[in-house]
Amino acid sequence: LTAPPPGPREPWDPARGMFPAQATFCFRRALELGPTDTVALSSLLRSLEAREMSDAQQSVVAFEAEGRGIVPDWTTRDRVATTLLHLGRPADARRIWERALDPPSPSIRLTRIATALLAALDFQTAEETLQSALKHDPRLGEAWFCLALLHVQRGEPKPALAACESGLKQSLTGAQRSSLESFETLIASP
Repeated sequence: LTAPPPGPREPWDPARGMFPAQATFCFRRALELGPTDTVALSSLLRSLEAREMSDAQQSVVAFEAEGRGIVPDWTTRDRVATTLLHLGRPADARRIWERALDPPSPSIRLTRIATALLAALDFQTAEETLQSALKHDPRLGEAWFCLALLHVQRGEPKPALAACESGLKQSLTGAQRSSLESFETLIASP
């Protein structure tokens, strides 16, 4: 790697964080199925170390305040949920976003929930959730990016290309725009 992959200290961007989150989820699943699998354990530890995750648990501990009657705001919930994605715990991340009382918009909440579903490789439910997000706000670039990524990962070139084209008309992060352009090039290649 020329630069470390994103970790929980950075704002969530599925263009940079989805693949490491999916990999961590898969390493954890491998360990659930084979607790003595040293290759999976070693890979999980290297993945967490590369993303400088040694302090990730601190973010999760901050969320435990809710159990004492303190309701965290969206920013805190978002940070904790993305930390959980980085830790390979997308189901926990999804629950946190679902319970948030003050998301910036319904479409952002739905898109973040969909990223957790995508990280858990639940493509069908992620797609349905992204479609709902886009009904709320068809201009949300992050939702279009996630939908394009989902179709690329499922090997569906026509819907992937349509999502790329729609996404590139929206406001995106640099990483999202670059990825969508790369997806377009990949799909257009013979």
